[in-house]
Parts: sequence; structure tokens; C-alpha cells
Amino acid sequence: MKRLITLLILLAPFALLAAVANLSWTNATKNVDGSSIPATGAGSLTNTVVEYGSCVGTAFGTKLGEISVAGTVLSATVPGLAPGTYCFRAKHVNTYAEPSDWSTVVSKTYAAPKPNPPENFSIG
Repeated sequence: MKRLITLLILLAPFALLAAVANLSWTNATKNVDGSSIPATGAGSLTNTVVEYGSCVGTAFGTKLGEISVAGTVLSATVPGLAPGTYCFRAKHVNTYAEPSDWSTVVSKTYAAPKPNPPENFSIG
């Protein structure tokens, strides 16, 4: 228990620096063969998987985590990101458990918070 409390105390300042990625997209309406994706039933979308990680230039680098949103939801939130640059990509999965190819990679840099300068600074 003492170790857990120590760990929480050490990690607390980093929680204040955490950024939130708010992602959105438009769901595909066609399959690769040109056929329509049905709204429900066989072949419909079951979820969208979003991966986030490091970037290598403009390409996706090392995966740091993923989230999955059900059905035809058009957005996702990735909380708790430390300051830095992250790449994100997404893919759909249908009722046949068939994944799409990955989307284009998008990236965003989250800056560390910058403090205000000292106040009431003077010389006597």
C-alpha cells in the first residue's frame, strides 16, 4: 500500500500535463469491391479501431495504444497523452471480422504547459 501511494504521488504532476486527442472521421460507405456497406446486418460495420503512437516522419511509428469504438460512431477520445508528437490511424471492422486497410496517418503535437512569468518582480 505504501508503494502504491508513493507511485501515485510521483505520477500526480504528470496527470496535470496530460493532453486529450479528440478524433473524428466519416465512415466508409463502400467495400473495396465497390459494393455498399449495409447499415445493419451481415457486412455492416461493427467497430472502428484507432491506434496511436510515435511518428517516423509522416508515417506511423511504434504503437503506444489503441481504442475501439462500437458500431458507426464517428469520433473517439484518447485521454492522458504526455506532451509530445503523436500519430493516429484508424480502421473499420465488419461483421465478418474483416478489417479495412488503415486510414491515412494524422499527427498532432501537444506542447507542455508554459508558466506565466514571475509577478510583482521589482528592484528596491
